[in-house]
Amino acid sequence: MNRTVIQTEMFPETKIYGKYHLVTYCEDNGEDDKDYVNDMITACAKARQYLNGDCLTEPYEKVYLFNEIENTLIKVFDKDHKNGRPPYQFEIANFNVKS
Repeated sequence: MNRTVIQTEMFPETKIYGKYHLVTYCEDNGEDDKDYVNDMITACAKARQYLNGDCLTEPYEKVYLFNEIENTLIKVFDKDHKNGRPPYQFEIANFNVKS
């Protein structure tokens, strides 16, 4: 007998895919969800890759780094801050995360 699988069993809202979540930003397209990673070193390296671009994509203007466990925006990468900086208050308010 086949069992019906409920969508929430397949994709529970509380499931964490990685501790850190990267979101890119460009003026033309706005924000775009990217990678979920489990360590800060990998997250920072990927953020710098998005800032530099590659042969297939243009460089992004900003990359936001979130801590998915605590639901907080923890760093923002841009052309002047390639190693990341603390987020400004308006950026925190923009994403409606706890400060």
